[in-house]
Amino acid sequence: MTNSFTMLAKILSHKEKLQVIILLFIVIIMAFSQALGVASIMPFISLIMDPDLVYQNEYLNWAYNYFSFADAKAFIIAFGILMLLIIIISNAVTTLSMYARIRFTWMNNHRLSSRLLEKYLSRSYDYFLNKHSTTLSKNVLSEVNHLTTSFIIPLLLFVSNGILLLFIMGMLLFVNVTTT
Repeated sequence: MTNSFTMLAKILSHKEKLQVIILLFIVIIMAFSQALGVASIMPFISLIMDPDLVYQNEYLNWAYNYFSFADAKAFIIAFGILMLLIIIISNAVTTLSMYARIRFTWMNNHRLSSRLLEKYLSRSYDYFLNKHSTTLSKNVLSEVNHLTTSFIIPLLLFVSNGILLLFIMGMLLFVNVTTT
């Protein structure tokens, strides 16, 4: 497995490695927003189950007094709208993260295919006398595609889902500790 990462690091250009770092940052933002969306549901459900929490919980009571709500019902509705907005924003960030992952993957597929084709075209005529053209075209088209679909996409999904899991577990632990 380490050999695969080493080979991938050799294949990627400096610009593509920088894009991986940016993509990792985007995935971290996505994981945080998803964890925040998941964590916002638990206090809301607790608040619906026990509206007196508005007065008992110091954070909810502070927000209730700071925004001068008329009653607990109005606060619960506002809290529900806030929770809905958090979930919508979280899903929008997740969508942008997925777009960035897919764009990186397939643009990288294109760049690798182009570089491989460029390497082939820079070879001398003698090189092609012993090579079959279908093998060369298979390398440019399907082998790079196989690398993308069998290694790069699963690797990015594994990393992003792993980071998401860590953030959600951390946020659930944090919410559980602060609500008890």
